[in-house]
Amino acid sequence: MLNFLRRLTVRRRIIGGFLILVLFVMASIPMTAVNRTFLLDRLQQVGDEAGVDRLLLQASTRVASSRVNLMRYIQDYALSPYEALDDVDLASQLLLEAQNFSASPEQQEDIVFVLNALTEYKSLINEMTEARQKGDTQNASRLEFQTFKFGNDIGQRIEQIVKQSQARVEETNETVLVNTQTRLALVIVGYVVISILAVGLGLIVARSITQPIGELQRGAEAFRQGNLESVIPVAGADELTHLAQTFNQLSTQLSELYQGLEKRVTDRTLRLELVAALGERLTAILNVDQLLVELVNQVKISFDYYHAHIYIIDDERENLVMTAGYGEAGAQMKAAGHHIPLNAPQSLVARAARSGETAWVDNVREAEDWLPNPLLPNTYSEMAVPVTLEGQVIGVLDVQDDEIAGLDEGDANLLRSLANYVSVSVRNARLFAGVENALAEARAAQARYQEQAWDKTKIIASGGVHHYAAPGAAALDDETMIEAKQRAAAQDQAEVVETYGGSVRAIVAPVKLRDTTIGALQV
Repeated sequence: MLNFLRRLTVRRRIIGGFLILVLFVMASIPMTAVNRTFLLDRLQQVGDEAGVDRLLLQASTRVASSRVNLMRYIQDYALSPYEALDDVDLASQLLLEAQNFSASPEQQEDIVFVLNALTEYKSLINEMTEARQKGDTQNASRLEFQTFKFGNDIGQRIEQIVKQSQARVEETNETVLVNTQTRLALVIVGYVVISILAVGLGLIVARSITQPIGELQRGAEAFRQGNLESVIPVAGADELTHLAQTFNQLSTQLSELYQGLEKRVTDRTLRLELVAALGERLTAILNVDQLLVELVNQVKISFDYYHAHIYIIDDERENLVMTAGYGEAGAQMKAAGHHIPLNAPQSLVARAARSGETAWVDNVREAEDWLPNPLLPNTYSEMAVPVTLEGQVIGVLDVQDDEIAGLDEGDANLLRSLANYVSVSVRNARLFAGVENALAEARAAQARYQEQAWDKTKIIASGGVHHYAAPGAAALDDETMIEAKQRAAAQDQAEVVETYGGSVRAIVAPVKLRDTTIGALQV
């Protein structure tokens, strides 16, 4: 049986078992429906009979009430017999309703008899009333006796009808109870047989499924323990057989994949090392422009992106100015003064700058807020990473790739790390530039002070010129000396001067004090 089932697909097994169960259930439906109809009919009949009994008892009550009201009239406690007559009318109406609900012909005949008696009873009440009004005491007394006796007979007749109905109901209920118990026993036996067959079928189908699943589990456990060469037995032609074949193929592929994972880990480690090395290199650059150019070039080359460039927010914080970009496209954009308004709605870069969060699009051609660039026609995915310094966005590093979904969370983490390095490097470069500017200003102020002080000293010193010449030595004329001093000061080096046809030579060297020329030495 199991071998036969294994030749069927799991779907066919389940559907076949389900259809067999449906057939079993459908076989039990007629029997259940017949029993239900029988019980409903009997319940309806019992309800109708109970309703008839209730109406008969209410009619009997009205007849008794009419007798009481008639007695009150005879004893002069009531002015007229109308209350008694009203009770008779109500009793007649209740009996008519009971007649409509009654299903027993005998009961209907009894009700018709009582209705006729009530009509006669009402006539006697009218005759008695007329005799009393005429003062015919003897005839009135006779009619009173007949009326009371007739009313009592009617009440007894109604009670007799009710008792007969109750007896008939009890007899019918006993018969119905026996039939119901017999039917219930048959239904229970049928359901037990169906349940046994269903459970047996379910166990067989379940075993045909669980047995190969157990083999798969054992094979998977062996694979988990490191036995990559474990093979699951293959038998039959169902889905589980195909799954076992797939698992055997998967174990082979996973063995190859495991070896490939080691290479991926190595590549990822190398990538992180590149980030660290690039970060160290960036933090060592103290010129902002050189820093940003080096950044975009290294990002593009090291990580093989389609393009990379960086924007810096201007001093008015209104525009993102493209400060450095890779290759010819980056040079053209920088030369054209490419910039993006900070509030531009269709710009991934502007959105990243406004939100301070990394923004990227897997397919820019389908993005509503993407701003196309004709210099970069092959862009398909883009990522914009804000560069933050002291809690404020100062720029955005924009990276683009030529593949759909070519950028992922790993790239975002990598670029965020680089952005952190850039912010630190920019801060260092700006601090260094500030120090350089302050130092240059200090040196310029010191030079001016020294020059002013030296000029004052020359004015105070007598003569301002110190001169020594050997006896008989020829001296240069003043004009030649002045020109030599000017050339030496301009070239910041000694000047050789020849005159008198080369017979006289002189050396003129500038004299400096802390980068300030304070005189000239002539030899």
